[in-house]
Amino acid sequence: MLSGKVAIVTGGATGIGKAIATEYVEQGTVAVTEGYSYYPYEKIDTGDPASGV
Repeated sequence: MLSGKVAIVTGGATGIGKAIATEYVEQGTVAVTEGYSYYPYEKIDTGDPASGV
């Protein structure tokens, strides 16, 4: 249902926002995240090169 969609997730650096962004990606959505953290962002990788993530 979410395949090919784009989601903008605020607060996606850590915690619930990161978990939501990860779930979107696992459902085939392109997740664009924004947030603040002392730690660098990690790329959310589905392991599927066709996903573009």
